[in-house]
Amino acid sequence: MDKQTVKQIIEKLEADLCFNPGKHKMLTGRFTGLYSYRFSDYRTIYSIIDTELTILVLRIGHRKSVYKNK
Repeated sequence: MDKQTVKQIIEKLEADLCFNPGKHKMLTGRFTGLYSYRFSDYRTIYSIIDTELTILVLRIGHRKSVYKNK
């Protein structure tokens, strides 16, 4: 990813996830219990840890490859 895209994604994550972390798409299958945040052609997979009031970002990548095994 280019630096400008990374900067835009981080700004959107900070703005949106801080106020409404659970409003995004809940995933199924091997990602059950995780959420997906969409920004343009990119996806962020994250988890919400309620006991610590924490959002843990696990992956950020292009929508075609972010859900694949590495």
